[in-house]
Amino acid sequence: MKSAYPIALHLLCLIPLITILIALWAVFGNEDVIYAFFTAYRADHENLTRGVKFFSSWGNVLFYPVYGLMLLTGTRCKKPELTRFVLAWLLAQIIVPLLLGRIFKFAVGRPRPMTGGSCVPFALDSAHHSFPSGHTMETTGSCLPLIQRYRSVLLTLFLGLFLAAMGFSRVYLSMHHPTDVAAALVLGSFGGWLSWRFAHLPLYWWRQLKRHKDKPKMPWRGI
Repeated sequence: MKSAYPIALHLLCLIPLITILIALWAVFGNEDVIYAFFTAYRADHENLTRGVKFFSSWGNVLFYPVYGLMLLTGTRCKKPELTRFVLAWLLAQIIVPLLLGRIFKFAVGRPRPMTGGSCVPFALDSAHHSFPSGHTMETTGSCLPLIQRYRSVLLTLFLGLFLAAMGFSRVYLSMHHPTDVAAALVLGSFGGWLSWRFAHLPLYWWRQLKRHKDKPKMPWRGI
C-alpha cells in the first residue's frame, strides 16, 4: 500500500456528485423548488422511483461483503497489511458516519424536505435528522479507501459514479436537501482520509523506529 495520499484520485471520485449538485442549484435555484420538482416527478414515474428506492436503501450495504472478504483474506492468508486496511476502514466508519454524523444530525435538527419547517436542535425523531446525509457519508467513506489502495482510474470513475448515484438518490427521494449531500461529501472525505491515516500509522511508527536505529552513533567526546 503506497504511502502518498492520492489526492487527484480522491477529487476525481467526488467530481460526478459535485457536478450533479451544482447542476441542481443552477437549474432550480433553491432547494424548495428542487423538492417540489422531484415530488411531482416521482408521482409520474413510479417504476423508476421503486428502483431508486431499492438502490438508495441497499447500495451502501454492498461494501460490507467486499470489506468482509478482504478481512477474511487478510486473516486467513496472513496478510497483516490487508487486515490493517480493513480495520482502519471500520474504525473510520465508526468515528465519522456513526458518531460524528449522528452528532451533527442530532445537534442541527434540520427537517427533511418532506417534513418542512425550521430546525429543531436535539430532536429525537428521524424527520429532523436531515443534515448531513448518512447514506452519502457512509458511501464516500467506503469508496475512498478502495481508491487509495488500488490506485486505478477506472475503479475511481466507477466508484465516483456509484457515489454520485447514491447522493442523487437521496435528493430524488426527498430524503435530503442537496446541501445535506454536500456536507456528507465533506465529512465522508474526512472519513476516507482518516481511514488512510489509520492504515498507515503502524507503518509510520515502524519507519520512525528504523530511522532512529539506523542513525550513526557519534563517538563519545570527553572533556
